[in-house]
Amino acid sequence: PTPSPTQSPTTLNPTAQPTPGPTIQPTLKPTPSPTPIPTASPVAPPLNDRCLDAASISTGIHQGSTSGASPDSNDSNQCGVNMSPSVWYNVVGTGEEMTVNTCQNLKFDTSLAIFGGPCGSL
Repeated sequence: PTPSPTQSPTTLNPTAQPTPGPTIQPTLKPTPSPTPIPTASPVAPPLNDRCLDAASISTGIHQGSTSGASPDSNDSNQCGVNMSPSVWYNVVGTGEEMTVNTCQNLKFDTSLAIFGGPCGSL
């Protein structure tokens, strides 16, 4: 084509080498390993998890937990079918009135059963 009066003619040099552009180096990222899903460590049962291992307590304030405790077959005899964990305490009365508070500020009901006699004959 004929250049217009305002354009300069373009000269091509067939022997010229192209100017090298930037070198692009691919970045290889290692394949990430799957993130392991944390698993809860088993909680050891409390020492008073069974009737035979009941914790002896006296009057006063005592704190305990059912974390790691197992359901007990004696619970179903008192409150219907119960699959909740249980712990055991042994209290010798003094002849005075005793007050027991099982839990405060929780979003579930707790129950308390009182037994008399040896563990094998409750």
